[in-house]
Amino acid sequence: MNNHMTLRPLMILLTLCLAVGCESSTSTDEGLGTILPASPGGNVLDGGFGGSGSIPGTEGGESTVNTEGGAGGEGIGFGEGGGEGEEVTVDPTLDTDSDQIFDINDNCPQISNPGQEDFDDDGIGNVCDTDLDGDGMSNLDDCAPFDDTIHKNAPELCNGKDDNCNDQIDEDPDEACVIFYPDNDGDGSGAVGQGLCLCNPTESHPTPFGGDCNDTTALVSSFAEEACDDQDNNCNNLIDEGCDDDQDGYCDLSMFVVGSPAVCPNGPGDCIDFSADIFPGAEEITGDGFDNNCDGIAPGDGGEIFEVVCPDDCLAIADKTQSYLCALGMCFDQYIQSATFSSPSNDTINTAYAVVNHFGSPSNDLAPFEGSSYGLLASGPAEGTSHSSDLSGGSSVPDPFSPDGYETYDNVEFTVEMIAPPGAVGFSIDYVFFSVEYEEYIGTSFNDKFYMQLTAPVTTGGEKKVINTTQCSNENSYHDIIDENGNKLCYIAINTAFSEKCPNVPTDISGTGFECTSDPAFGSSSDGSSTGWLTTSWPIQAGEAFTLTFHVHDTSDGIYDSEVILDNFRFETIPGEFSQGTTTAN
Repeated sequence: MNNHMTLRPLMILLTLCLAVGCESSTSTDEGLGTILPASPGGNVLDGGFGGSGSIPGTEGGESTVNTEGGAGGEGIGFGEGGGEGEEVTVDPTLDTDSDQIFDINDNCPQISNPGQEDFDDDGIGNVCDTDLDGDGMSNLDDCAPFDDTIHKNAPELCNGKDDNCNDQIDEDPDEACVIFYPDNDGDGSGAVGQGLCLCNPTESHPTPFGGDCNDTTALVSSFAEEACDDQDNNCNNLIDEGCDDDQDGYCDLSMFVVGSPAVCPNGPGDCIDFSADIFPGAEEITGDGFDNNCDGIAPGDGGEIFEVVCPDDCLAIADKTQSYLCALGMCFDQYIQSATFSSPSNDTINTAYAVVNHFGSPSNDLAPFEGSSYGLLASGPAEGTSHSSDLSGGSSVPDPFSPDGYETYDNVEFTVEMIAPPGAVGFSIDYVFFSVEYEEYIGTSFNDKFYMQLTAPVTTGGEKKVINTTQCSNENSYHDIIDENGNKLCYIAINTAFSEKCPNVPTDISGTGFECTSDPAFGSSSDGSSTGWLTTSWPIQAGEAFTLTFHVHDTSDGIYDSEVILDNFRFETIPGEFSQGTTTAN
């Protein structure tokens, strides 16, 4: 029999004694006996209670509840002594709380509970039980009184519950957690020594990857490539490792170089960094199979290091993206990571780009600079002579680069992710911008625009930058931005200084649908002008992974379209032979 079942009749007998009185054998010098298990007496119904009384008296007396006799044992009380108590007869039908359950069987005889619910099976009914789940915590202090796994002394687990009743869920768990780190620079690598054992990532600790020795810049992390800049970029406790393996003072051509690092103070460009006899400026040895001075040419050994050979007919390539790359001169698959067409405004753009051998009349000035074809990119249909069509689908989106606040429509982009090859010091591309907004909207702010957006970790510091800004045709009438030197500049649009003013334009664009109108005061959707051929060049570091996006859009409406020809992309390999910025291609 468990203790709870033993105590139940004891409680009942105590209640009866208090109600009817359990007198001792002597009223003056013997106390009332306490009803407790006796020794060596028997169980409750067979005798065996007695001892000194629990109510103060001059001397304790024996008190015995005895149905069949038996020797009384010692009790617990304030006095001493002995004596025999009176025999008490218990009414087995007594029901103190009137719940139709006899006290002798009732798990809570003082409070009515006819259902006898006992959640934790401890022999004490729920209505009397101060610890319903038996977890050692009183109901008043237990945030989950019906769950013995949840209480103030319980371990916190990763289970979506407040296990330790502190009004927090899964905080600082005792087991089954994962170390998450703060990532203040958003590079995916968390700050060293600042991890917390959590069940799930939080806003303050979002990444499970640690090891970031400088969490204030995305250029330094456990995932970063090492650069030559007197810093430990990849957090391996080494500075500029791999920058000058042959110790000739020149940085490896494939490494990013910032300033004049101590390990290779002579600068970048070592094209073979395992030989101290090969570096920029070294004496060239004809026919030895090496480019000794790293100028991109190995005399007698096959010419330039980086050569591009495109197929004769780019239009014959079935894949549209590959055909477009070919038309732009980007025939270097080993350095192309991805190439995609897209629309930030979610328009249907399958007609907004094309590869052609010649745009407009065969006799005009728009023959390809390189190869037999080039790419077209437009805010409407790329081919044909009608250029005032709203592309289907889509919606308006803000222009992140223009301060005028006008919404843009018919956004069309071609984005290429690539790596600058060994020997590269920059890149260039030729293009022509056309628009039917000429000339009636010159000087206004709601102009269509063509952006060349460059994102590179070193060259642009990881920021997306529009690199084809120019002087304005009339900066006092209109400008897009003011640069760090205070110059008022314009994006490639009708307000650029390179716009060719009708009617005497130097570039023949006949047959394109963008020719000058006969009456400049009344433009139409089939008339316009262009910038003529332009070239934009920009520096890049050899080995640098970068993204170049060609973007065109309509501003304020989905009509009055604009378009560009894109041609002759090339990497520059000789420093000083190209100028950063935009100029006429001629």
